[in-house]
Amino acid sequence: MTSMQGRRIGLEIHPLDVLFFRDARPFGAAGLGVSRLPPPSTLSGAIRTALLDGHGADFHKLGTAVREGASPAEAFMAAGAPRWIAEVGIRGPWLRRRGGVLVPIPATLHSPKDATSGPLTRLDPLDHAPPGWSEDEHGTRPLWRRGVAATRPARGWLTPAGLGTFLSGGVPAVAGEVVPDSELYDWDRRTGVGIDPDRLVAADAKLYGARFLALAPNVSLHVDAILPPAAPRETLAGDFVLALGGERRHACVHSVEPASWPAPRSAGAGDAVVLLTPGLFRARWRPAELTGKLVAACVPGDLPISGWDLARGGPKRSRFAVPAGSVYFLEKGKAAALGDTVADEAEDRLAGFGVIAKGVWNHA
Repeated sequence: MTSMQGRRIGLEIHPLDVLFFRDARPFGAAGLGVSRLPPPSTLSGAIRTALLDGHGADFHKLGTAVREGASPAEAFMAAGAPRWIAEVGIRGPWLRRRGGVLVPIPATLHSPKDATSGPLTRLDPLDHAPPGWSEDEHGTRPLWRRGVAATRPARGWLTPAGLGTFLSGGVPAVAGEVVPDSELYDWDRRTGVGIDPDRLVAADAKLYGARFLALAPNVSLHVDAILPPAAPRETLAGDFVLALGGERRHACVHSVEPASWPAPRSAGAGDAVVLLTPGLFRARWRPAELTGKLVAACVPGDLPISGWDLARGGPKRSRFAVPAGSVYFLEKGKAAALGDTVADEAEDRLAGFGVIAKGVWNHA
């Protein structure tokens, strides 16, 4: 797969309030609505909606065309908008601080279990399977780390320098290359009450809780938009306001330089692929493009992905994504042919799922 071609523009997104990106759990009276960091589909949907609105699209006609089976491009044209909006690709979102794009810490980095701070260690494949190891159907080897102290998966975000260290087969330094979650965002917890629609007063026994995302004052969201050749030069240029997430909270957007990932500074025993955004794959945890190339993998669970379908006027189906930070270890030279995303479906690639950075690994 080759990288998606087009003019790339970075977008820095500054929330004007706390934000709400619901997870896939049901929410109602006496429930707790929990926000999380936004998935790629939320940002791609918000930007496409802004482009459609800017071109005067008729959203009623759009919904009708979608329900009748039209493709996105056909539905946009039926709504009076240009078809090229359906070809706009998104990469991200990530967090941005002081001009640098931060990415989720790879799942193979561990921190000391019984200490508040300390140097990180990393997991890498063994050069051979240990006695008693039974290889699975994919022929993968176990991951190992140096040292005997108890550890746990590290938390936080990598700076560009930290990502460069990891992609070169090294271990990022806690000071300067790793940023803890607490410096970037927090959760704003609130309690609300349902409203009786007939009397417009508080409804009895309909209390609920909600947890909103509050970014730190110096932190923003970052996405890259990939514009097709048919898009006018002024597309997404200048400052504009974007409706983002639940409850139609808003954010101010302006264009910046697109994100770029450092190249490995050294050769290794094999190639490493790090997911920088959640990945959606038909085989749940394994990208189709990596079939037959895997040496090992570190996938720390799954992430439910859903959302609201504006065109159809209902919820999208729930799917389970591989979390950002998952790491795939390949044979040497196998990553060269990969593009910038390994999502299986074309629409998921457009939306920004499965964005990768390429590096190297060495035997544990």
